[in-house]
Amino acid sequence: MPQPTLGQVHIDRWLTNVAQKFLLDPGVFVYDQVFPVVPVNNQSDLVLKYDRTAFFRDAAEPRAPGKQSQGGGFTVGHDMYQCMQWAYHMDIPDEVRTNADSPINLDSDATDMVTQVLRIRMERLWALRYFVAGLWTTARTGVPGAPAAGQVRQWDDYVNSTPMVDIRNIKLAMWMLTGYQPNTMAINKCTWYALRDHPTLVARLVFTQAVNKLTRAQVAALLDLTDIVVSESVYHRTPMGQNPVTMQPCLGRHALICYVPSGPSVMRPSAGYTFSWDRGNNGAGIVIRRIRFVHGEDKDRIEGRFYRDCKVLEPALGAFIQNVISEASCTPATFDITCPPGTV
Repeated sequence: MPQPTLGQVHIDRWLTNVAQKFLLDPGVFVYDQVFPVVPVNNQSDLVLKYDRTAFFRDAAEPRAPGKQSQGGGFTVGHDMYQCMQWAYHMDIPDEVRTNADSPINLDSDATDMVTQVLRIRMERLWALRYFVAGLWTTARTGVPGAPAAGQVRQWDDYVNSTPMVDIRNIKLAMWMLTGYQPNTMAINKCTWYALRDHPTLVARLVFTQAVNKLTRAQVAALLDLTDIVVSESVYHRTPMGQNPVTMQPCLGRHALICYVPSGPSVMRPSAGYTFSWDRGNNGAGIVIRRIRFVHGEDKDRIEGRFYRDCKVLEPALGAFIQNVISEASCTPATFDITCPPGTV
């Protein structure tokens, strides 16, 4: 007896309650978590800098009756910020939008993608301006063997490395230079795992409390820091449609230890500031707008932008350990990907 086939009674459609969209939680990015973000009214301006040496000089002298006191003064200088615009967009033709089936919402999807691309650019800009060798006064290099001057044993060597001693020596070096001690450390996820499981840190707590895994607050306390900020964002630079794709952390396998105030201040120094110009958009970092093409293209553009400058202001208030863990502990992931039919 003739019967309809499965293909005749059902046409495959998108599920409306399940989809795969790789959106990162905003908390995995550190670009606003280390250095205070300073909203500014102009795209460029000057930052006042006082002469550090004048405030530490032991220059007071005994004063005889009727005589003038010993006097002195200070000089001022400046540094300059320049907020560069970064932007990205996706175009949506009217026909594609109208023809899209649920659950595809092209305006929402484009906004999500543009926002994440710009967040990744913010993170990479932060890394390129702060998280590289040669910027900070105190510098160390992680090595797999016995360390020489200016070197430390890589922290994933659980037999020989001494991260607590390394941080203590950095704190002392910065204190001698500036009178301030670092309070914040920025690392990536690979470095965090190596540090969290380090036997010398675990041993400090194992006999006083139940230790499943150390928290960031516990590790920060052991290292005499206020905060440990961990970047968990990843990125790639492979052009669309090309293989292979190599994913890697937005921050390398290094460590930045620095002094930063809790917010922008005219009374305290900071290793750096992040200047953000919003062009009057109520303090917004990333601004998304929809632009209508009016010359016959019949499409909208979902465009995002931000203006930002990541500025090192006092190199002596930062210390950088390059390659603080081995390459084997933070290997980029490479894979091939084929865009499915119907890719927008």
